[in-house]
Amino acid sequence: MHRTSPAYDETPTVSGDQSNPFAAGKIGIWPGGRAFSTGYGLAKIKERFRWTLLPEAVAMRGGPPAHLVTDTPNLVSSSATRDGLEEPATVLAVFLAGEDYQGRVGIERGHMPVHKAAIGSPTSVAPPPDGMQWMKAYADRPANRSRFYFGTWWAWWQRNRTLGHKGWTGEQSPAEALELCHAWGVEHLSSYGHLQPFVSAPVYP
Repeated sequence: MHRTSPAYDETPTVSGDQSNPFAAGKIGIWPGGRAFSTGYGLAKIKERFRWTLLPEAVAMRGGPPAHLVTDTPNLVSSSATRDGLEEPATVLAVFLAGEDYQGRVGIERGHMPVHKAAIGSPTSVAPPPDGMQWMKAYADRPANRSRFYFGTWWAWWQRNRTLGHKGWTGEQSPAEALELCHAWGVEHLSSYGHLQPFVSAPVYP
């Protein structure tokens, strides 16, 4: 609307052979979980331009900044039990979570280190990109919000995504799409006696 960023359907063209318009050097800010996977950006951007991680945006309304944890199915232990390899699988898991391996993760940056000493080490917070100290700040922040919310989350998300998509593609104004998303959330969560909607307007934590 304000011509500050490419429209949804223009993104592939603007991105060219890169993964997104930011990596292509076409826009100045790309919101997302880049702090958790800076190595992906480094592989694309290389030395074409200097870039930085930014602190989380804080909305005028809503809760304080926090980080979120992603749960992944424990496929290692499940297959180890099936194959009778519990002990070597445990040794591998301890090694992968240890300071040596996680220190290497901090250098390569394929994901966020999970070891406290490794995530704060000089090699983990050194540029590029600039702003790597924010990764350590996210890890130290005690407030956690899990992404796995309630039993019917997937059903809610599928419809919410469809409603919100219209606001991105121009089928509706952002305000109209947001209002529909909010109404759907209230409708869906009202079926939970202990999870009644607690706001009268959208809030961005």
